[in-house]
Amino acid sequence: RVAVVLGPPPLTTAASGSVVGELLAAAGAANAAAHLPGRYPPLPLDSLRAWNPDYILLPGADTEFFVQLADETPWLPYLAAAKGRRVHYIPGELLYRPGPRLREGLSALVRMLHPSVEVDSLVAARLREPA
Repeated sequence: RVAVVLGPPPLTTAASGSVVGELLAAAGAANAAAHLPGRYPPLPLDSLRAWNPDYILLPGADTEFFVQLADETPWLPYLAAAKGRRVHYIPGELLYRPGPRLREGLSALVRMLHPSVEVDSLVAARLREPA
């Protein structure tokens, strides 16, 4: 289960129907925010705590907000993703902008989630599947 944390505050996340949400699905990830309304809804910290995600994805240019958030939120280091050292940054331009770089974004997500899988063959297969 992956939680996408978009910051700096106020935090938002990527739900189903967002470009990032669709890439997560194509990479075989369960999106913790899939059930939320809208494409990029607000992300209350209580939701992040309740989800206890296996992975936290920080797309975008500024990850310092998350370091500060961890300093200010005593339970954050106890989430499964933090304990397992599975908090990942992927550049936003690979995940937000529809176009040829989305393939790179999908490859980065596959490497993050499935480190032992042959990335190129899985990405090629996912891109060939009908929507």
